[in-house]
Amino acid sequence: MAETRTRPGVLAPILTILAGIVGAGLLYIALAVGVGVALSGNGSGADGYVIMFIAGGLLVLGTIVAGLFGLLRSGRRVLWGIALGIGLVPLAVIVLLVIDGRG
Repeated sequence: MAETRTRPGVLAPILTILAGIVGAGLLYIALAVGVGVALSGNGSGADGYVIMFIAGGLLVLGTIVAGLFGLLRSGRRVLWGIALGIGLVPLAVIVLLVIDGRG
């Protein structure tokens, strides 16, 4: 009887890529708008942006972990590599901001 090999699906890496994009977007919006809201003297309207920042960070962290596990497993390594790259973009931006802040 011949063995049939199943090819790994593309759904998991595609969903991971989308989660990374959404997470990076949430981080950007939370920082760009949330800091202005928090620093304006109109009361506390920044609570939603804090939650948005935490959710974005968790999505990005999940993207990095899933990308690493996807690369270690066989199959669809290019898509998992793209997912890992997208997950690492916010981390690289934070490092660049810290380096720039030190001047």
